[in-house]
Amino acid sequence: MSVNTASQVALRILQVTDSHLYASQQGQLLGVNTQDSLKAVLIAFSQLQREVDLMLVTGDISQDGSPESYQRFVDCTASYEIPQRWIAGNHDEYLLMQQLYKSKPCLNKAFVAQDWQVLMLNSNVPGKVYGELADEELNYLKQQLDNSTAKYTMICLHHHTLPVGCDWLDNIGLRNADKFNQLIDQYDQVKLVLCGHIHQELDRQDYHARYLGSPSTCVQFARHSSEFKLDNLAPGFRLINLMENGDIVTSVHRAEQFNFQIDEDAIGY
Repeated sequence: MSVNTASQVALRILQVTDSHLYASQQGQLLGVNTQDSLKAVLIAFSQLQREVDLMLVTGDISQDGSPESYQRFVDCTASYEIPQRWIAGNHDEYLLMQQLYKSKPCLNKAFVAQDWQVLMLNSNVPGKVYGELADEELNYLKQQLDNSTAKYTMICLHHHTLPVGCDWLDNIGLRNADKFNQLIDQYDQVKLVLCGHIHQELDRQDYHARYLGSPSTCVQFARHSSEFKLDNLAPGFRLINLMENGDIVTSVHRAEQFNFQIDEDAIGY
């Protein structure tokens, strides 16, 4: 996409996703210590010396759903002093997150930055790996799009709403993605849909919206795999600049210095 270099940045975002933390700091997912990998990703971000306005945390903060795992995320990120917004993934305990952090800004569902509206949607289905937007959530989305005076909208949710080309992973995406996509297709102001869940890069334009997905801060899933398969790519993060003119400038970065060994024989997680 060509970008008008005269345009100013409305919001600078660091996306961190799928950290899969445990109550124990020794917790490992498929051979990777998830606290160590999260810290490595944050160090890689700090080495870029980029200023951001917001850390967007797009789900699966926790692997075991424990209160300690959420506090572990808070502790790992606190020194960066970046405002945060969270959404729940399929491994998260949504109700526990509400109990622990409902009064905190990190669970605010909507905010506006200049001409951009940012909406945080809950696709968590308790006890299920796949995602779904409840009718209440879809109605909320429609209401926000109808009533917003912002020129542009960014929507964040954990589960992916377009196929990524991994058969096993596409079977556990957003179950009612058709409803979601049909709804946002009616609103030209929707410029960006950001997800977690897929543990790999996604960058696709569909109608008026750009769809982005990002590396996990721990293990990565192999692209274009019909069955569960891991990739040996390093953990990573995404930077996003939402421009005043509606453009989106984004890049993916990885913690290449992080030493790890994935369980290459794993058949699931």
